[in-house]
Amino acid sequence: MKKRPSISVWLVMIWLLLCCLVSALLLSFHSLRLVAAGLILFLLCGAAVFGLSQWLRRGLRLLLAGDLERKSGAPAAVQALPLPVVAFAQKRIVWYNEAFLQQLLHGTDSAGASVSQVIAGLDAEEYCSANGQCIDVEEKKYTVFGMREETSDMTVLYLFEDTLLKWKAAEYEATRPAVLHILLDTYDELKRDLRPAELGKITGAVQDTVIDYINAYSNGFAVRISSERFLCVVEERHLARMLENRFSLLDAVRGLSSELGITTLSIGVCRGAESVAVAEEGAMTALDLALGRGGDQAAVKDKDGYSFYGGVSHSVEKRSRVKARIIASSLSELITAADNVVVMGHRLSDMDSLGSAMGVVRICKCLHKPACIAINKARTLAGSMVRRFENEGLGSDMVLPEQAMNSVGKNTLLVVVDTHVPGLLESRELFDAIPRRVVIDHHRKMVGFIDDAIVFYHESYASSACEMVSELLPYFIQKTEPMLPVEAEGLLAGIMLDTRDFTVHTGVRTFEAAGYLRRMGAQTASVKQLFAGTLEAYMHKAKIVGNAYVYRNCAVAFSGDLPESMRVVIPQAANDLLGIEEVRASFVGVLMGDTVNISARSMGELNVQVIMEKLGGGGHLMMAGTQLKGISLEDAQQRLKKAIDEYWAESQQG
Repeated sequence: MKKRPSISVWLVMIWLLLCCLVSALLLSFHSLRLVAAGLILFLLCGAAVFGLSQWLRRGLRLLLAGDLERKSGAPAAVQALPLPVVAFAQKRIVWYNEAFLQQLLHGTDSAGASVSQVIAGLDAEEYCSANGQCIDVEEKKYTVFGMREETSDMTVLYLFEDTLLKWKAAEYEATRPAVLHILLDTYDELKRDLRPAELGKITGAVQDTVIDYINAYSNGFAVRISSERFLCVVEERHLARMLENRFSLLDAVRGLSSELGITTLSIGVCRGAESVAVAEEGAMTALDLALGRGGDQAAVKDKDGYSFYGGVSHSVEKRSRVKARIIASSLSELITAADNVVVMGHRLSDMDSLGSAMGVVRICKCLHKPACIAINKARTLAGSMVRRFENEGLGSDMVLPEQAMNSVGKNTLLVVVDTHVPGLLESRELFDAIPRRVVIDHHRKMVGFIDDAIVFYHESYASSACEMVSELLPYFIQKTEPMLPVEAEGLLAGIMLDTRDFTVHTGVRTFEAAGYLRRMGAQTASVKQLFAGTLEAYMHKAKIVGNAYVYRNCAVAFSGDLPESMRVVIPQAANDLLGIEEVRASFVGVLMGDTVNISARSMGELNVQVIMEKLGGGGHLMMAGTQLKGISLEDAQQRLKKAIDEYWAESQQG
């Protein structure tokens, strides 16, 4: 049905008034009396036309109200409702009740006017939904519910004013308590190295800084509950300000560092919890996660998961061996009580993963328990180490995950090495089949870590998983069950890989572990041979490096031409790119099948773990990676550049 063109009443009135004005001007040429009479006639006509228009508006509204009642079934009682009600068709108001007239129109009759002039931002999908649409009209807030008559294009809106209710709801959310656990994570080192007076001076300065920060940002409170720990409670509105400034407290305390010692904080935050008790427990969990990622950062837990702030400094090395001794004792009890042990690392296993796994197998042999390593030999970056172990008669210790599944029983123990995330394991099926688990890893803790392990041995300051296993071995090795030199070389190779020949992420305990392995028969020349590559691998690596370009002080190289057997050159190329002047990090991406594998490296000035986490990967400060499935090289590069841009923006804000 074709719509007829509408004629505005105001257009007709304006046309009549213009006609009267022209007539008065024409009469002025004959007599001044006629001019006066014309002006009086003009004013009278104007008043009459205005009154007529108002009468027509009211009549039209009453007429349409009767039509609305017949078509929509709206009872006449709606007119008496204290709730504002309005009806419109083709976006023009055709009827409203007295409450709408007084509350939204302020007594001005607006029949025929555009509904958007009175109520802005209306959305049919929202106001026709079960929850209605929230709108603001002047200084009041309403929830609008609507009904539409499709055949007549008539819509009826019911407006519920809930200004006070929404204000109270917003105030309730803004005043919800958020709990912060703050830890001076370098306290043990300060206590060991400083005299009591010096220690008291530094901890006092840290306490003043923390309390001043809480007082400046909120009306909450901060309480020192131990020598190195603070408990704080703030309102949600004030926590939002802290998030905007990316916890400037981290920088303030780091700025207190001096020749006497380094001062850094770790902060665990829980927001949006159902109670203060739940928030306190969540803050402790978040603090553990922040410490597991290396400290000097804040971990914030909310209903959507975790977010992290800071984490720009190196982990502080812990020199105490107490924890290693306790872990060795617990591990001995678990292995002794088990029927057999399965050791598993991450997918695309490297020398650190395989070397530490072989070290755990040696521990099991010392305790006279059968053990095997679940590894996919066809998809490993440690092919030279696999061949070395096979040549030395250790090939039977390495089996496919499917073969390891056959040995799984009710009393089987799983030892996970060099990773703590189930999604990165060599076989998720094998992981799910063995509920009794032990984790040994050095990577910074990620969200979704294995949280039900019987023993979770995690040290983010350790250079490698091989270093951690090497510290456990002295508690098991006996003269009757000595370590083989090839096993010691495998562990040393893992340490050298992750430290890049002892140049990065290396501490005192790293050299102590290497010295122990040397005493166990490891030959550095033999270890160096494990890193030797073929001419073909060298050519592929050179080709990748040749495609590199620098983006924001990061060397980036992507390639789509690399055989499956040459995966090992990806991290090697990333390491080589760090030798370029003014390059602070390197990223090498290679397309294999439908997956782009990205390897990231840095010298410590730039945290590649944070960048890789933005792409769904992880790692630690100077070594990380990720896999992007179902994406082209071009799209992968754009996503990487976006992640680098975000990292730089966050660093500048921090």
